[in-house]
Amino acid sequence: MGVGEDLLAEVLTPIIGDMVDSRSTKPKPEQVSSRLEKSRSYIYKAVAVLLIERLDEYSQEQLEFIVSNAGEAAGRAAPKLYRAASRLGLDHIVDALRHLWRLYGRPMPVKCPRCMFDSLTPDLECIVCGARVGEEEVKSVIGFERLLREYAEAADKGVVREVLAAGYVYYDGEIHPPSTRPASGYTLQLYLNRSERMELERILSRGG
Repeated sequence: MGVGEDLLAEVLTPIIGDMVDSRSTKPKPEQVSSRLEKSRSYIYKAVAVLLIERLDEYSQEQLEFIVSNAGEAAGRAAPKLYRAASRLGLDHIVDALRHLWRLYGRPMPVKCPRCMFDSLTPDLECIVCGARVGEEEVKSVIGFERLLREYAEAADKGVVREVLAAGYVYYDGEIHPPSTRPASGYTLQLYLNRSERMELERILSRGG
């Protein structure tokens, strides 16, 4: 497994000790082996968690073992593990970490344009890769131009005029006008560029 004999022994010693203490006679080697085989998933998970806690640098084999067995712990540790996997160019590990992050980490409504984790804060800082990104990058990753057009075509013309006059919208997975800032804890404030303003003006001119 490439996890280190010391970590494996740290996990196995108390398990085997409990097996011996719970019996009136010393268990046979095949009985110990059978019990350990039944506890395989628990043992692997325990070792994977120790790898996360004890190491700062990882081999490919160790990272593959962690994402296969650590579950929730790997999701919570995605920022640390992502940096290690990125340095080694392990795209398949990064993909697995994205999934674990969505399940067990701190997923956000908006992806980071750099690492593509759901991890961009309202301050436009990624809590996985640490990047600080610009609004245009965010707009690109969420398809803002299309979202804005669809929103404006469906919204009341007075609301579109409000957005155009203010020059910005709120975004939390959906677009909101300045007068109805979402009550949720996550909100991006996105300012309109020249082409986006022109698109709203075009939609307004069509509607009279």
